[in-house]
This record gives sequence, C-alpha cells and structure tokens, in this order.
Amino acid sequence: MKPNLILLCFLLFTVPAPTVLAQTAGAKGEPEAFARDFSERFRRHVRREAYPAAALAIVQRDRVLVLATEGYRSGSDGKPADIDTLFRLASVSKTFAAAALGLLVDRGQLAWDDPLTHFAPEFRIHGDPAQIRLRHLLEHSSGLMPRAYDNLIEDGLTRDAVVARLADLPYLCDPGQCYGYQNVIFSMVEPAIAAASGQSYERWVQEQIFEPLAMHSANFGRRALVDSTNYAGPHVRSRGRWTPVRVQADYYRLPAAAGVNASITDMARWLQALLGNNPETLPPSLVAYLTLPRQPTQRQLRRAEWRNHVSAAHYGMGWRIYMIDDLQVNYHGGWVQGYRADIAFAPELDLGIAILLNAEASSISELSAAFWGQAKDVLGAAE
Repeated sequence: MKPNLILLCFLLFTVPAPTVLAQTAGAKGEPEAFARDFSERFRRHVRREAYPAAALAIVQRDRVLVLATEGYRSGSDGKPADIDTLFRLASVSKTFAAAALGLLVDRGQLAWDDPLTHFAPEFRIHGDPAQIRLRHLLEHSSGLMPRAYDNLIEDGLTRDAVVARLADLPYLCDPGQCYGYQNVIFSMVEPAIAAASGQSYERWVQEQIFEPLAMHSANFGRRALVDSTNYAGPHVRSRGRWTPVRVQADYYRLPAAAGVNASITDMARWLQALLGNNPETLPPSLVAYLTLPRQPTQRQLRRAEWRNHVSAAHYGMGWRIYMIDDLQVNYHGGWVQGYRADIAFAPELDLGIAILLNAEASSISELSAAFWGQAKDVLGAAE
C-alpha cells in the first residue's frame, strides 16, 4: 500500500530566527503533532545556520510523517533542493553493507564466523589473519588500530593498495575483544559478498535492497552523483560562509564503508524497511540481530550532543546502539568533505528519522540527539 506522505517542502529565506531552538511540542501518543513540530524546529535551525541544502524524513513503519527539504542544491545555481535530490551518505553507507551481508547469512550463503581470508586470501596482517571473521568487520572489532590507514585513502590510494600495507600492523587486541572504528577493513565485506552472490557488491545491494524498496535515486560512487541532474553539491565553512567545493573521490573508493548516494525519499523508504514494513526484503529478525549491542563504545557517552541523553553506548553490526534510559535507539552518522548525514530508528516507538546536509555542520548531531530525547518524553513507548 502506498504510504501516506505528508510533504513539507520549504525554501530558504534569509530571515531572523531564534538562536536557541524551541522545545518540540506534541501531545503524548500523537506522533503526527510531534513530527510536525520537529520539522518546524528543523526549518528554523536550517535558516539560522544558512545551510545550502538540508533534507528531513520522519517516518513510522507504514507511513511517512514528514518529508521536507530546505534550501538550494548549490550556493551558486539557485535551484531548490527537492525530495529526490541526491546527497552523499558517507558512513551511513555501512548500514546497507551490514544488511547486504546479513541477507547472505540468512540464506545460508555465508556465515558470520567465516574467516575473511576465505574470500581475500591475499589479506595479511602482523599476526594470524585467519582470526578476523566477517562479524568482526561489521562490529569494528578486528583488533587493529582505529581508522587504520584512512589517511592513505584520503591521499588517493585504492583499497587494495591500502590493504596490502596492513601487513605492517599488529593486533592491538584479539579480534572480537576491543572496538576500533574502521573504514578500510570494514570495506573488506565486499569480496565476501561478491564471492557468495556472484555479483559485485554494488550490484548486489542495488538488486537486493535499493530496487525492491523502491529507492529509485540511490546509487554508488562519485560518477553517479555528479552525472545526476539533481544532486546537492558539497560545501565547507570558509570566512564565515558556506563555500562550494569539488566532490572528492576519496571514500568513494570504499563502497561498503562510505560509497552510497541517496535522496531523502530513499532514506524514508530505508527507515520504513528497518521498522518492519518490507519483511520480504529485510527480515525484522535480521534487523534485530544487527542491532544487538556488541562492542562497548564508552567515548560515545562523552559526545557533547548526546551525553545528556545517552546512558549506554555500543556498536552492533553496522549500527551504533544508544540507550536513552530504557529506550534503544539505533543510529549512524556520516561525514565526508562537504556533507553530513544522520539516520536513526527506535522500533519501540515505531519511529525513525534521517537528516541530510550538503554542508559540514556538527549541529546535525544536536538535532538528532534532541529529537530522540524529546521523542521518548513526548511519545512514550508504543502500545
């Protein structure tokens, strides 16, 4: 059944707005009012910060409460962003990689404890490489130093060239015993998925996730983004204003870790699937497994935007797991030059949110954290 879309599209005007964001209202048990009020808060915040373009989706399992865009695709072209405008997702891409691998495990074509070396025999490390299992990639528990050789990806090296250098790195702990966020190692799910599916990683995700969920704009890579007639160009803060910059190729070299482009419409559909609306494509049992708390991430408790809300923080498989008192919120953020992205959902509240920006703005996390702190207080647990 086609979702009931409440479409809120706003244009950016340079008008004064409060510097302190107002408390979101909405009667307990009224998600429509809560979503409507939060979208108004979002609009005011985007105007105040003068972001080039921003997009917001708030959904329940079987309906879209808010689908909103604000601003312009580029500070120079004057064309408004709309609900089909493409943004880079950066590390939010990891949520798709976890699901893609999980689907193959569900079908018996892979196992969580398969050694990585079964699919990448060239993989070497200063120690026994066979200790690293597929689950360790998704959990960020490979035992290697955090963000191992991200700098080389930023310098222009390919994934394979960087992986070859991992042979110089020792384990900091046994795989599975400590958390260390990764991009290069995470992307090694790609050869496993390719070997099991007989397709490239990108084609598997396209056919098994994007297409059945009607994520019509979603795609992979720099070329697909810039060849689109409707994408939000990246911006960075320079001399007090948002300045357009060139789309960088760097982390696009790691499709599983950071290679997806999507519109806010696509993200609404992804959230609804995560909440259980498309069980034939994304089984709820798989989502529940991916979002089990696994690796403690104590540093997340000190994040300025979240520390007043989150009482416990872990990483699952492709998801951060935050506890707001007794409410579990499954979250991931993304950040590459010129873009920010946030996605989160709470099955207990039957609620999900996605925010996309074509600007490097840390306040996106402020919005996400406030949304969930207030959602718990305003909506309470779903009956």
